[in-house]
Amino acid sequence: MRTNSTANFRYHQPGAMRVLRNITWLIMASLLAFFSLAHAQDETSTQGVEETLGNLPQTAAQEFAQPLVNAVGANLNTGWMTMAPEAKMSGLTLRLGLVGVGSFIDGEDDIFQLLGTIFQFQENEARELARMGIAGFDLLPQTQQDAIVEEIATSEFTADVTGPTVFGGENDKLVVTTEAKEITVDNITYIIPSETITFDDVTGLWDKGIFPTIVPQLSLGTFYGTQATIRYLPDVKLSEDIGTLSYFGWGIQHNPLVWFQNPLPVNIAVSFFKQSLKIDEAVKVNTTAYGAQVSKTFGGFLASVTPYAGFLIESSNMDVDYTYEVYPGVTTNIEFELEGENSSRFILGVGANVVGLNIYADYNFSKLNSANITLMYGF
Repeated sequence: MRTNSTANFRYHQPGAMRVLRNITWLIMASLLAFFSLAHAQDETSTQGVEETLGNLPQTAAQEFAQPLVNAVGANLNTGWMTMAPEAKMSGLTLRLGLVGVGSFIDGEDDIFQLLGTIFQFQENEARELARMGIAGFDLLPQTQQDAIVEEIATSEFTADVTGPTVFGGENDKLVVTTEAKEITVDNITYIIPSETITFDDVTGLWDKGIFPTIVPQLSLGTFYGTQATIRYLPDVKLSEDIGTLSYFGWGIQHNPLVWFQNPLPVNIAVSFFKQSLKIDEAVKVNTTAYGAQVSKTFGGFLASVTPYAGFLIESSNMDVDYTYEVYPGVTTNIEFELEGENSSRFILGVGANVVGLNIYADYNFSKLNSANITLMYGF
């Protein structure tokens, strides 16, 4: 939404401030309701992203987390480009609101499979493997049992692994089938035959078919055809499944037509966006995007419609850092980086304004498609 003149802005300012306060309260109430609902829907779950990663060696953890970086990266780069800034040297445009984004999860992204991979068991599964594979294991002295379990836990097994990704169902569990392996403990050789073990504490976390993100957004312009936008979310427990999330993003959009004597009958913009998101202490996501867009507003202050289109070149990466305890007192620090699959997108959308209340809706065509609904109020 835009005003036609400085005088027009001043005329509407008192009422605008009252509405802006009400919208601010609405935003906070909506956020609280969203987070409370997400928590209530998944209150039976005891595992989050960080806890689940802590039960996985690196190769399995990478497969478990890859769809998450795809979805988070797609969400973070959605909703930035709606109405392009006007081609004017100075003026005040201030909008505050909520950006709601959802990435559509492919059904093929809920399960992963690794064949002939290297797998290292933790203590509980190592003890189960010993009981399944060694005849009379429970009759051995406790010290000998513990020594066998430690040897299994600190050894690497060749195995076929099938399990849920972060977007699998809560009833989907990690299943590991090992190849036979020979171990030696206190000069005694044991043959561990091929066995299949199910991990009850490694399940999918979010099988809703769409991965949502909702964040507050503030846009301020226009100075030499330039508009700045900020998104911010402090540490908030999104749900027991996903964990605690914090987020900060910023962007700059510039309309180069401001430098021309006879501008086009549309607004265009070139853009740059940078964002970072953290889930608990184990997962950090960073994104960068460059874009170009065009928009055209039909109507005036009381009511208007703005179709828009854009193209974005984007990248996202996820840094994962967690501790894998293979045996009490024996831990491995695991670090790896994953790249998001989206590299570009086309955006088609439309916005509507009624006396300062702006609603934008668009669809983003990319490797992982996403949709955006933004509610903003301002001048």
